[in-house]
Amino acid sequence: MVKFSGIFRCYKRPNLTELCLRRIVEMMKPYDYELIMLYDDDNEKYINRMKQFCDFGHIVSNPNKENTLGEQTNKAIDLCNGEYFMHFENDYYWIHECMEDAVEALKHMNVVRLTMFPFGQHSCKKTINNIGIFKSDVGYKFSFNPHLRKEKFPVGRFAHTGSWVVEPEYAERFNKSDKTGGCLLRNNFIHLGLYNSGGHFSLGHTSYFLGYNWRKRQNDLDPVGTFTSICDNEEYIELFRVYLRNSGGEKWVN
Repeated sequence: MVKFSGIFRCYKRPNLTELCLRRIVEMMKPYDYELIMLYDDDNEKYINRMKQFCDFGHIVSNPNKENTLGEQTNKAIDLCNGEYFMHFENDYYWIHECMEDAVEALKHMNVVRLTMFPFGQHSCKKTINNIGIFKSDVGYKFSFNPHLRKEKFPVGRFAHTGSWVVEPEYAERFNKSDKTGGCLLRNNFIHLGLYNSGGHFSLGHTSYFLGYNWRKRQNDLDPVGTFTSICDNEEYIELFRVYLRNSGGEKWVN
């Protein structure tokens, strides 16, 4: 049994996917872990590209889109063999090491988000060092944002529904249960997916990129400048630039 089993959910946006995957592998290097690729397609070229950077424990693909995201998620989690379970998306870039704090947090809750935004201390009924325990009325205590948990299925298996339904349906079940959730009180990840998997710019995703006071800051949006302020890896920066350019964001790329 490994200590950490992580699901890495990905689809399209290959440059952004590679960037976020390589950072996960870099940050998890000190730990005993496995990563399961949950890929909502079956493009061999895409899969082989990602395999260059990670020795995946398993790869769960979805030929011809035969299965819903809920079904695929259940399949991937069933393959996990860890003591702890993690979830990653292919558009969240890991900034700060936080695994020790996350493990400590699970002494006080069932699921801990690895980054604070869009929450804050005002969302917490109690804080313990770098850990916040959510108030009972906080929504989305469970989501597919980067998190750590001790149970494979905290409130049962995921419903066999599509991507726009499976996450809120599970979050609602979690909130109605006696399970507790919280977050680490630091922004350990940044959401780089300004353009979604369909290539469309998302104003909602801008909030996760800029963080607090994002509405006041959106007119001064500088994706490359923001990313270079937290990352000095030239290969990662170039991958981000190519992702923006290929998504229609040429205006952001110098």
